[in-house]
Amino acid sequence: VTSAGWKLCLPATQTEATTTTTTTTAAPTMQPTQAPTMPPIDAPGAGAWSVTEGACAVDGNCVTSPNFPSNYSVNQGCSISVQENGKAIIVESFQTERYYDTLFVNGEAFSGSNGPAGKIPSTGVPITWTSDHSVTSAGWKICLEAAQTEAPTMPPTDAPGAGAWSVTEGACAVEGDCVTSPNFPSNYGDNQGCSISVHENGKAISVGSFQTERNYDELFVNGEAFSGSNGPAGKVPTTGLPITWTSDHSVTSAGWKICLEGGVGGGSQTSPTGVGVPVPPAPLGPPGPSGQPGPPGPPLPKDA
Repeated sequence: VTSAGWKLCLPATQTEATTTTTTTTAAPTMQPTQAPTMPPIDAPGAGAWSVTEGACAVDGNCVTSPNFPSNYSVNQGCSISVQENGKAIIVESFQTERYYDTLFVNGEAFSGSNGPAGKIPSTGVPITWTSDHSVTSAGWKICLEAAQTEAPTMPPTDAPGAGAWSVTEGACAVEGDCVTSPNFPSNYGDNQGCSISVHENGKAISVGSFQTERNYDELFVNGEAFSGSNGPAGKVPTTGLPITWTSDHSVTSAGWKICLEGGVGGGSQTSPTGVGVPVPPAPLGPPGPSGQPGPPGPPLPKDA
Protein backbone atom coordinates (compact mmCIF):
# COMPACT_ATOMS: atom_id res chain seq x y z
CA VAL A 1 0.00 0.00 0.00
CA THR A 2 1.49 3.46 -1.01
CA SER A 3 0.26 7.03 -0.60
CA ALA A 4 1.01 10.58 -1.86
CA GLY A 5 4.20 11.05 0.17
CA TRP A 6 5.43 14.34 1.67
CA LYS A 7 7.39 17.56 1.13
CA LEU A 8 9.14 19.53 3.89
CA CYS A 9 10.51 23.16 3.59
CA LEU A 10 12.45 25.52 5.90
CA PRO A 11 11.17 29.11 6.31
CA ALA A 12 13.19 31.73 4.29
CA THR A 13 15.67 34.03 6.17
CA GLN A 14 14.53 37.71 5.89
CA THR A 15 17.33 40.02 4.63
CA GLU A 16 16.95 43.81 5.08
CA ALA A 17 16.67 45.39 1.69
CA THR A 18 19.42 47.89 0.91
CA THR A 19 18.23 51.25 -0.40
CA THR A 20 20.36 52.48 -3.23
CA THR A 21 20.41 56.23 -3.80
CA THR A 22 21.20 57.36 -7.31
CA THR A 23 22.72 60.80 -7.59
CA THR A 24 21.81 62.62 -10.83
CA THR A 25 24.40 65.06 -12.10
CA ALA A 26 22.86 67.91 -14.05
CA ALA A 27 24.27 68.32 -17.52
CA PRO A 28 26.10 71.61 -17.98
CA THR A 29 24.05 74.35 -19.68
CA MET A 30 25.60 75.36 -23.03
CA GLN A 31 25.69 79.07 -23.73
CA PRO A 32 24.63 80.04 -27.28
CA THR A 33 27.49 81.22 -29.44
CA GLN A 34 26.77 84.58 -31.06
CA ALA A 35 27.36 84.56 -34.79
CA PRO A 36 29.84 87.19 -35.93
CA THR A 37 28.27 90.31 -37.45
CA MET A 38 29.20 90.67 -41.11
CA PRO A 39 29.89 94.19 -42.36
CA PRO A 40 27.49 95.46 -45.01
CA ILE A 41 28.56 94.97 -48.60
CA ASP A 42 29.03 98.34 -50.27
CA ALA A 43 27.78 97.24 -53.67
CA PRO A 44 26.45 100.24 -55.62
CA GLY A 45 22.80 99.81 -56.51
CA ALA A 46 22.31 96.62 -54.48
CA GLY A 47 18.68 96.68 -53.39
CA ALA A 48 18.23 100.14 -54.88
CA TRP A 49 14.59 99.54 -55.84
CA SER A 50 11.60 97.54 -54.67
CA VAL A 51 8.33 97.16 -56.58
CA THR A 52 5.57 97.42 -53.99
CA GLU A 53 2.68 97.04 -56.43
CA GLY A 54 2.21 96.07 -60.07
CA ALA A 55 4.23 94.25 -62.75
CA CYS A 56 7.25 96.53 -63.05
CA ALA A 57 10.52 94.61 -62.62
CA VAL A 58 13.81 95.20 -60.81
CA ASP A 59 16.87 94.51 -62.98
CA GLY A 60 20.04 94.90 -60.88
CA ASN A 61 20.29 98.57 -59.95
CA CYS A 62 17.63 99.40 -62.56
CA VAL A 63 13.86 99.07 -62.78
CA THR A 64 11.75 98.61 -65.92
CA SER A 65 8.19 98.94 -67.15
CA PRO A 66 6.20 95.69 -67.40
CA ASN A 67 7.41 93.30 -70.13
CA PHE A 68 10.37 95.55 -71.09
CA PRO A 69 11.93 95.65 -73.72
CA SER A 70 8.66 94.43 -75.29
CA ASN A 71 5.64 96.72 -75.16
CA TYR A 72 3.82 97.21 -71.88
CA SER A 73 0.06 96.57 -71.77
CA VAL A 74 -2.96 98.85 -71.44
CA ASN A 75 -4.43 99.75 -68.05
CA GLN A 76 -1.30 98.88 -66.07
CA GLY A 77 0.12 100.50 -62.97
CA CYS A 78 3.12 100.16 -60.65
CA SER A 79 4.40 101.64 -57.42
CA ILE A 80 8.15 101.63 -56.81
CA SER A 81 10.11 102.48 -53.65
CA VAL A 82 13.66 103.79 -53.77
CA GLN A 83 15.96 102.37 -51.10
CA GLU A 84 19.08 104.49 -51.78
CA ASN A 85 18.67 108.21 -51.18
CA GLY A 86 20.50 111.08 -52.81
CA LYS A 87 21.32 109.33 -56.09
CA ALA A 88 20.24 110.69 -59.47
CA ILE A 89 18.32 108.69 -62.06
CA ILE A 90 19.97 107.58 -65.30
CA VAL A 91 17.59 106.90 -68.21
CA GLU A 92 18.71 103.96 -70.35
CA SER A 93 15.54 103.82 -72.45
CA PHE A 94 12.27 105.76 -72.45
CA GLN A 95 9.39 105.52 -74.97
CA THR A 96 5.73 105.80 -73.92
CA GLU A 97 2.50 107.23 -75.35
CA ARG A 98 2.97 110.96 -74.86
CA TYR A 99 0.72 112.53 -72.18
CA TYR A 100 -1.24 109.29 -71.57
CA ASP A 101 1.22 106.61 -70.38
CA THR A 102 3.14 108.37 -67.64
CA LEU A 103 5.92 107.81 -65.10
CA PHE A 104 5.74 110.08 -62.05
CA VAL A 105 8.94 111.01 -60.16
CA ASN A 106 8.59 113.44 -57.23
CA GLY A 107 5.07 114.12 -58.54
CA GLU A 108 6.40 115.28 -61.94
CA ALA A 109 5.02 113.51 -65.02
CA PHE A 110 7.29 112.05 -67.73
CA SER A 111 6.01 110.60 -71.00
CA GLY A 112 6.81 110.28 -74.69
CA SER A 113 10.60 110.29 -74.99
CA ASN A 114 11.10 112.68 -72.06
CA GLY A 115 12.49 110.56 -69.21
CA PRO A 116 13.47 111.66 -65.68
CA ALA A 117 17.23 111.86 -66.36
CA GLY A 118 19.11 113.55 -63.51
CA LYS A 119 16.13 113.60 -61.14
CA ILE A 120 16.85 112.62 -57.52
CA PRO A 121 13.85 110.74 -56.04
CA SER A 122 12.50 112.29 -52.84
CA THR A 123 12.69 110.17 -49.69
CA GLY A 124 9.40 108.42 -48.94
CA VAL A 125 7.70 109.46 -52.19
CA PRO A 126 7.05 106.40 -54.39
CA ILE A 127 7.66 106.45 -58.14
CA THR A 128 4.47 105.48 -59.95
CA TRP A 129 3.67 104.27 -63.47
CA THR A 130 0.32 104.16 -65.26
CA SER A 131 -0.82 103.33 -68.80
CA ASP A 132 -4.23 104.15 -70.25
CA HIS A 133 -6.71 102.00 -72.17
CA SER A 134 -5.16 102.34 -75.66
CA VAL A 135 -1.82 102.54 -77.52
CA THR A 136 1.28 100.97 -75.98
CA SER A 137 5.01 101.38 -76.60
CA ALA A 138 8.38 99.86 -75.68
CA GLY A 139 8.36 101.38 -72.19
CA TRP A 140 11.31 102.40 -70.08
CA LYS A 141 14.36 101.38 -68.09
CA ILE A 142 15.76 103.69 -65.41
CA CYS A 143 18.72 103.18 -63.07
CA LEU A 144 20.33 104.87 -60.09
CA GLU A 145 23.81 106.29 -60.55
CA ALA A 146 26.58 104.16 -59.06
CA ALA A 147 28.58 105.27 -56.06
CA GLN A 148 31.14 107.72 -57.33
CA THR A 149 34.78 106.93 -56.73
CA GLU A 150 37.10 109.87 -57.00
CA ALA A 151 39.11 109.43 -60.15
CA PRO A 152 42.77 110.43 -60.31
CA THR A 153 43.34 113.86 -61.80
CA MET A 154 44.66 113.52 -65.33
CA PRO A 155 46.83 116.22 -66.85
CA PRO A 156 45.07 118.24 -69.55
CA THR A 157 45.78 117.33 -73.15
CA ASP A 158 46.87 119.95 -75.64
CA ALA A 159 44.60 118.62 -78.38
CA PRO A 160 41.17 120.24 -77.94
CA GLY A 161 38.30 117.78 -78.14
CA ALA A 162 40.46 114.63 -77.81
CA GLY A 163 38.28 112.06 -76.07
CA ALA A 164 35.56 114.65 -75.61
CA TRP A 165 32.68 112.17 -76.03
CA SER A 166 31.87 108.53 -75.41
CA VAL A 167 28.74 106.71 -76.55
CA THR A 168 27.67 104.52 -73.61
CA GLU A 169 24.60 103.04 -75.32
CA GLY A 170 23.12 102.99 -78.80
CA ALA A 171 24.37 103.56 -82.36
CA CYS A 172 25.42 107.20 -82.18
CA ALA A 173 29.01 107.69 -83.36
CA VAL A 174 32.01 109.72 -82.16
CA GLU A 175 33.78 111.57 -84.97
CA GLY A 176 36.87 113.40 -83.67
CA ASP A 177 35.66 116.10 -81.28
CA CYS A 178 32.08 115.65 -82.56
CA VAL A 179 29.30 113.12 -82.13
CA THR A 180 26.54 112.24 -84.60
CA SER A 181 23.14 110.59 -84.80
CA PRO A 182 23.08 106.98 -86.06
CA ASN A 183 23.99 106.60 -89.77
CA PHE A 184 24.72 110.34 -90.20
CA PRO A 185 24.67 112.02 -92.75
CA SER A 186 22.11 109.45 -93.96
CA ASN A 187 18.77 109.21 -92.16
CA TYR A 188 18.63 107.69 -88.68
CA GLY A 189 16.20 104.79 -88.05
CA ASP A 190 12.92 104.41 -86.17
CA ASN A 191 12.84 103.56 -82.46
CA GLN A 192 16.50 104.35 -81.87
CA GLY A 193 18.14 105.69 -78.75
CA CYS A 194 21.59 106.73 -77.55
CA SER A 195 23.25 107.82 -74.34
CA ILE A 196 26.37 110.00 -74.61
CA SER A 197 28.83 111.04 -71.90
CA VAL A 198 30.82 114.29 -72.10
CA HIS A 199 34.36 114.21 -70.71
CA GLU A 200 35.43 117.83 -71.20
CA ASN A 201 33.64 120.16 -68.84
CA GLY A 202 32.84 123.81 -69.35
CA LYS A 203 32.84 123.75 -73.16
CA ALA A 204 29.86 124.88 -75.21
CA ILE A 205 28.28 122.85 -77.99
CA SER A 206 28.51 123.95 -81.60
CA VAL A 207 25.98 122.50 -84.05
CA GLY A 208 27.36 121.27 -87.37
CA SER A 209 24.00 119.98 -88.62
CA PHE A 210 20.58 119.42 -87.07
CA GLN A 211 17.42 118.07 -88.74
CA THR A 212 14.96 115.75 -86.93
CA GLU A 213 11.20 115.15 -86.81
CA ARG A 214 9.99 118.09 -84.72
CA ASN A 215 8.64 117.20 -81.25
CA TYR A 216 9.06 113.45 -81.79
CA ASP A 217 12.74 112.69 -82.54
CA GLU A 218 14.61 114.56 -79.82
CA LEU A 219 18.08 115.22 -78.44
CA PHE A 220 18.16 116.01 -74.72
CA VAL A 221 20.93 118.24 -73.33
CA ASN A 222 20.74 119.08 -69.61
CA GLY A 223 17.20 117.66 -69.70
CA GLU A 224 16.11 120.16 -72.39
CA ALA A 225 14.62 118.73 -75.61
CA PHE A 226 15.84 119.81 -79.05
CA SER A 227 14.15 118.75 -82.29
CA GLY A 228 13.29 119.93 -85.79
CA SER A 229 16.03 122.37 -86.81
CA ASN A 230 16.47 123.71 -83.27
CA GLY A 231 19.82 122.32 -82.09
CA PRO A 232 21.59 122.88 -78.74
CA ALA A 233 24.03 125.54 -80.02
CA GLY A 234 25.84 127.29 -77.16
CA LYS A 235 24.64 124.89 -74.46
CA VAL A 236 27.27 123.78 -71.94
CA PRO A 237 26.61 120.14 -70.93
CA THR A 238 26.19 119.57 -67.19
CA THR A 239 28.85 117.39 -65.59
CA GLY A 240 27.63 113.82 -64.98
CA LEU A 241 24.36 114.27 -66.89
CA PRO A 242 24.34 112.21 -70.12
CA ILE A 243 23.09 113.59 -73.42
CA THR A 244 20.35 111.30 -74.75
CA TRP A 245 18.81 110.78 -78.19
CA THR A 246 15.55 109.05 -79.08
CA SER A 247 13.51 108.61 -82.27
CA ASP A 248 9.91 107.44 -82.41
CA HIS A 249 8.25 104.75 -84.54
CA SER A 250 7.72 106.80 -87.73
CA VAL A 251 9.30 109.50 -89.93
CA THR A 252 13.07 109.89 -89.98
CA SER A 253 15.41 112.64 -91.12
CA ALA A 254 19.10 113.40 -91.74
CA GLY A 255 19.86 113.69 -88.03
CA TRP A 256 22.51 115.78 -86.37
CA LYS A 257 26.18 116.43 -85.74
CA ILE A 258 27.29 118.37 -82.65
CA CYS A 259 30.81 119.26 -81.49
CA LEU A 260 32.49 120.79 -78.47
CA GLU A 261 34.12 124.15 -79.00
CA GLY A 262 37.71 123.79 -80.25
CA GLY A 263 40.94 125.50 -79.36
CA VAL A 264 42.25 128.85 -80.56
CA GLY A 265 41.80 129.44 -84.28
CA GLY A 266 41.79 132.34 -86.74
CA GLY A 267 39.98 135.43 -85.55
CA SER A 268 40.58 134.79 -81.85
CA GLN A 269 43.33 135.20 -79.34
CA THR A 270 43.93 133.64 -75.95
CA SER A 271 42.95 135.69 -72.94
CA PRO A 272 44.89 135.42 -69.63
CA THR A 273 42.32 132.80 -68.54
CA GLY A 274 42.97 130.70 -71.63
CA VAL A 275 39.54 131.38 -73.16
CA GLY A 276 39.44 132.47 -76.78
CA VAL A 277 38.15 136.02 -77.24
CA PRO A 278 37.43 137.84 -80.50
CA VAL A 279 40.20 140.07 -81.86
CA PRO A 280 38.81 143.54 -82.64
CA PRO A 281 39.64 144.94 -86.07
CA ALA A 282 42.31 147.64 -86.32
CA PRO A 283 40.79 151.14 -86.32
CA LEU A 284 40.67 153.04 -89.62
CA GLY A 285 42.95 156.01 -90.17
CA PRO A 286 41.74 159.61 -90.67
CA PRO A 287 39.56 160.37 -93.71
CA GLY A 288 41.36 160.88 -97.04
CA PRO A 289 40.89 163.82 -99.43
CA SER A 290 37.72 162.31 -100.92
CA GLY A 291 36.11 161.91 -97.51
CA GLN A 292 36.51 158.12 -97.63
CA PRO A 293 38.12 156.34 -94.65
CA GLY A 294 41.86 156.21 -94.85
CA PRO A 295 44.05 153.10 -94.57
CA PRO A 296 43.93 151.03 -91.39
CA GLY A 297 45.76 152.47 -88.44
CA PRO A 298 48.26 150.59 -86.28
CA PRO A 299 46.96 147.37 -84.66
CA LEU A 300 45.64 147.52 -81.13
CA PRO A 301 47.84 146.12 -78.37
CA LYS A 302 46.85 142.59 -77.28
CA ASP A 303 45.70 143.78 -73.86
CA ALA A 304 43.25 146.28 -75.39
